[in-house]
Amino acid sequence: MATPPPPSSVFPEKVVVLKSKKVEVKTVPDKAVLSKSPERPVKKESTGPPPLTPEERLRGFLVRAEALREKGLCREALPLYQKYLQVRKEAGVLNNYAACLWLEGRLAEAEKAFREALHFKEDPLVRLNLILLALQKGDTLEACQEYSRLRVEDLEISARKLYDSLRDHLRSICPPK
Repeated sequence: MATPPPPSSVFPEKVVVLKSKKVEVKTVPDKAVLSKSPERPVKKESTGPPPLTPEERLRGFLVRAEALREKGLCREALPLYQKYLQVRKEAGVLNNYAACLWLEGRLAEAEKAFREALHFKEDPLVRLNLILLALQKGDTLEACQEYSRLRVEDLEISARKLYDSLRDHLRSICPPK
């Protein structure tokens, strides 16, 4: 009895070639081959949001740093503040960065950052922070010098309450303005 021929010699396989919206079917005796037409570009699916702009990344550092500072997580906030401050120096950001340094016990660095903030903008809140820092360090001379420079009338209401609680103590240790 004769052996039947292999299937590929009996039934030719089909090859599908795609060309701009037309499908052409060819028969060949070998295996099927699918080829892409060079006329049809392959679209890539978007896998996520578009990349952030440098300004958006910078803003993200600050937003995360502020959120961490408000939760009392200054150790985690400090590197984010540093990334922000490498690009943009702002008095308010320097004040908050300095406050975190202070809370982490890095008093000399905190004082330097507070002074740098004052270099950019005379802010009575920053000056009040310098007074408090000097008092914590036991440096009454420095506290009195900063107190003499403080413009109390420019303090915001929340800072004014803090000042009011310190006023008698400062008046008792400092010479009159």
